[in-house]
Amino acid sequence: MLTATVFYLASLAQDPLRDLGHYEVDSKLQLHAVASRTLTWLTGTAEDNDYISVGRYANFFGFVKFRVASGHSLSRSGAGQETWSVLNPEQRAILVETLSNQEQDFSAVWRRRIDMNRALESMILGESVTRGDFLALGADYGKAEAELGATIAAGLGRIAVDLDEQQKSQLVAMRGRYLSGSGGEFRLDKRSSGLPKLEKADKQELLNLSSRLLTWTTGAPQDNDFETVGKPSQHFGFVSLRVSSGHSVRRGNVAREVLALLDKDQERTLRDYVQEEAYLFQRFLDRRALLLRELEKALTGEELDRKKIAELGRAVGEVEAEMTLGQAHAILEVRERLSAEQSENLLAMRAKYVPVTAAEEGEEWTSEEVPSALADRLQRGRRIFAQCALCHSPGATGRAIAPSLTGVVGRRIASTDWPYSPGMVQFAKSGGHWTPQNLDRFLKRPRDLVANTTMGYDGLPGKADREALLAYLASLGEGQVQQEEIEAVEPVSQAPPNILFLLSDDQGWDGLAVEMIPGEPMSSNSDVRTPNLERLAAQGMRFSAAYAPASVCAPTRASLVTGKTPAHLGWTKAAKSLTAADGRRMIPPITPKNLAVDEVTIAELLQTKDYLTAHFGKWHLGGGGPGRHGFETHDGDTGNRDAEQFVDPNPVDIFGMVDRTIELMQRSIDEDRPFYAHLSFHALHYPENAMKETRAEVEKRVGQRNEKELGRLALAQDLDTGIGRLLDALDSLDLSRNTYVVYMSDNGAGGNRRKYLSGGKGGLGEGGIRVPFLVRGPGIAAQSHNEARIAGFDLFPTWLDIAGYEGVVPEDLDGGSLLPLWLGKTESVRRRESDLLFHFPHYQGQVTPQSALFVDNLKVVLGHEDGTISLYDIAKDPGEWQDLSASRPELAKELGDKLRARLKGNGALLPKLNPDFDPDRQPQPKKKGKGNSR
Repeated sequence: MLTATVFYLASLAQDPLRDLGHYEVDSKLQLHAVASRTLTWLTGTAEDNDYISVGRYANFFGFVKFRVASGHSLSRSGAGQETWSVLNPEQRAILVETLSNQEQDFSAVWRRRIDMNRALESMILGESVTRGDFLALGADYGKAEAELGATIAAGLGRIAVDLDEQQKSQLVAMRGRYLSGSGGEFRLDKRSSGLPKLEKADKQELLNLSSRLLTWTTGAPQDNDFETVGKPSQHFGFVSLRVSSGHSVRRGNVAREVLALLDKDQERTLRDYVQEEAYLFQRFLDRRALLLRELEKALTGEELDRKKIAELGRAVGEVEAEMTLGQAHAILEVRERLSAEQSENLLAMRAKYVPVTAAEEGEEWTSEEVPSALADRLQRGRRIFAQCALCHSPGATGRAIAPSLTGVVGRRIASTDWPYSPGMVQFAKSGGHWTPQNLDRFLKRPRDLVANTTMGYDGLPGKADREALLAYLASLGEGQVQQEEIEAVEPVSQAPPNILFLLSDDQGWDGLAVEMIPGEPMSSNSDVRTPNLERLAAQGMRFSAAYAPASVCAPTRASLVTGKTPAHLGWTKAAKSLTAADGRRMIPPITPKNLAVDEVTIAELLQTKDYLTAHFGKWHLGGGGPGRHGFETHDGDTGNRDAEQFVDPNPVDIFGMVDRTIELMQRSIDEDRPFYAHLSFHALHYPENAMKETRAEVEKRVGQRNEKELGRLALAQDLDTGIGRLLDALDSLDLSRNTYVVYMSDNGAGGNRRKYLSGGKGGLGEGGIRVPFLVRGPGIAAQSHNEARIAGFDLFPTWLDIAGYEGVVPEDLDGGSLLPLWLGKTESVRRRESDLLFHFPHYQGQVTPQSALFVDNLKVVLGHEDGTISLYDIAKDPGEWQDLSASRPELAKELGDKLRARLKGNGALLPKLNPDFDPDRQPQPKKKGKGNSR
C-alpha cells in the first residue's frame, strides 16, 4: 500500500507546481490582507464577519495549494464530482458516512468561531477584551477545528487505504490535468451512479470532502502545509465581501484603495503591525505542520490520537487568536484617527463592491445556515451596532466622528453639540425626539427622512435587522437610565401624581406614525410625521384595542368627564336629531345638548383632593361651560366654530392651549398642588388652518393629494409639535417623573375597506370607535404594548385611583380603573359590567342606527332598522370581513339578546319606526359643513 509520500512521488513528473513560496510569508501580501480587512471589518455587519467558505474548515488536506497552483481556475464542485466518479460504492458510502460524522464537530467549530467574533465586536464597540481571555477563545476554536479535521482525516484515510491501482492512476492523472489547466476526463454518470439525495448544502459539502480526497491522496506534506494569508485571523468579513461581489473583488485592489485613502500615520500603523506579525505567522505554520503530521497518519491506516490532535489544535488556535487580536488593535487604532471624509469614503468603497453578482450557487455557507445561538434579538442588534461604530464610536476607543448613539432613543433630534449637516439641522427644527418609529425610517433609508443628509450610510433594508438594532439602541446608556427612573417611581406617593390628558379630534386609530400594533405597518400612517407621539409611545405603553366611548364627538366628551357610557347618559349624538319629516325609516331619539348640573364630573371629585383642575380647548357640552362642572381654569363653553379664527402661527389654538397648560404646570409648582389638565384639542378640525410651512413640507414629501388630506396631515404634525412642547416642559420643570400623560382621540376618522379597520366616524365599525391610546407615567414600563380592550369611560375611575381618592364615588360608573393594567398588576379591567356597550341610534352619512356589544373577543352588532344581528371575532378579524352570524346562529341570537338586555338595563334611548316613511323617496345624506356651533 502506497503512503502519501510515495503516492505523491508517482505523480510528481506530471505535476507542474509553480513556485508558491511568496504566498506563505510575504510582508506585502500581509499588508494587503490587513488593509482589505480594515475596509470589511469597519463597514460590514457581524453576519459578514461570521461568513466563511466551507473550504476554510479543517483545511488541512492540500486543496488550497492545489487551487492556487491551478491559477484559481479549479472548481471545488467539479473536482469533487470527478473524484466521486472514480470511487466504488463502498468508498462512496464511507464518504457519506464521514459527512454525517462531521456534523457535530462542524457545529462546534462554528460556535467557537462565533465566540471569538462576539469578543471582537466588543472591541469595536469600545469594550475591553483581555489578551488572556481572547487567546483562550482561540485555543478552544483551534481545538474544535482540529477535532473536525481528525473526523475528516479518519474517513478520507479509510478510503485512501482502500483505493486500487487503477483508481490511484486515475486520481494522479486527474491532478495533472487540473494543474495544467485541462478539463476533466471522467464524467459522473447521473443515471447509474449519481450523488445521493441530500439537502443542497449537504450535497455541496459532500463534494468538498470528495475534492479533499483528491488533493490529500495525490499531494505531499508540503502541499498540506501551504496556507495563504487569508486563513489566519479570518474573522474580518473579507470572504463575505468577495462572495457577495461574485468573486470579482481582488484583495490587492481593495487594499490599494484603502491604503490610498489613509494618511501616512494610519498606513504606518498597519505596516508596523505586519512587521510584528511576521514571526507569529511563521509560528502558526510551524505549529500547524505538527498537527498535520498527526492527521496524515490516517493515510496509512494508523489510528489517530485524538487527545494529542486536540492539544496540537489548541496550540494552533492560540497563535491564530494572537494574530487576530493584533490585527483588531491595529484596525481600531486606524479607526480612531479616521476623519469624517475618510469614513464616508470607506462606506462608499464598500457600496461600490457589493452587490455585483450572486455568489456561485452552493459554494459557501453563511452563519444563518448553521445551528447557533444567534437568534437573540438584543445580541443581533448589538452585532449590527458594531457597524455603526465606524462613525458613532461610543468613546472608549477614541474620538468619534459622529454623535454617540448611547441613549439616542428618546433624545431630542440633533440636541448634542455636534456639527450636524444642514439637512439634519433642518429636520431637527421640526421638533421632537428620536423614537423607534422615526429611527426605523431613518435606518431603512436616511434620505427618505432627511433629504439633504450628508451621511455616507445608505440604509439597512432588512426589517428584522432594524428591529434588532432598535432594540439594542433602546437598551443603551441614557435611554435605559431614563426607563429605569420612570419605573422606579411609585404610582401613588406622598405627592399625588399630576394628570395630563390629551384628546385629539377625529384622529383615526391608524392616524399616527406610531404603530398601534407593533410590527403591523397598517396600524400607522406612513405619510404623517408625529415624532413626539412616537417619543411618548417609546417612553410608555400603547394600547392596540382602545375605544372611544362613542363614534362621534360630544357623547365621547360627556362620557370622559362622567365615567358613564353614552347609552347610560342618553347622550348619543353631537348634531341635531332628525324627525319624521326627514324621511328616514326610523326616527332617532332626541339627545341632550347640555351636561346636567347634577352629573358628578371627574374635575369636581379631584378638586376635593386639592388638584388644580383645568380644561383647555373644545368643551362642546354646554351646561354653562367647564366652570360649572369643576374646572377652575378653562376656555369657556367652546365648540368647533371657536377654532376657526386661529390660523398660522397658532393653528386651531394648538400652541395657545399649550402655553396655558405650561402656565398651569408652573402654578402647580408655585402652589405645591397637583394638577389635572384636560386638553381637548380642536385639531383635526379646520385642516386649512395648518401652518403654511408644515403644509408645504407635507406636500413636498407625499406628493399630490387633495387639499383636505394634505391639510389634515399638516395639522396632525402641528399638533404633534405642540405636544412635544408639553413633554419638554414637563422635563424642564422636573414634573415628568410624577405625571401621567394620556393621549387618545375622541372618535375614529373616515374609513374604507382598504384600511386595517372597517368603517369610520359615526359608525360602530372598528374604524369608528377604536382609537389611538398612549400612556406614560410612574410605574409604566417603557416601550410596552397592551392588547386589553379598554374604553374612554375607564379614565374617570383611573384618575381617582391615581389621586388616591377615597370619598364617595357614583355607584353607576360604567368604567373601571386602568391603573393596575398600566402597572402590570392585572391583564384586564374590572368594571360593573364586563362587556363593553356602544350605542348610536342615529343616522350619519351612510350609517344607520345601530348598537354593539363586546363579549370577550366577540362583537355583536344590532341594526335597528331591520333587527339584523352581525357577529365578528374581532381578535381574528379586526377588519370585520367575516360575519359569523350565519355559521353560528345560536351564538349570534344569544349575544343579540344580551345586547338588547344591556340597552334596556342602561335605559338607552332607542329609535322608533317612522310611520310616514316612504321607501320610494329615500332621502340623500346631507353634505357635511365645517361643523356645528359646538
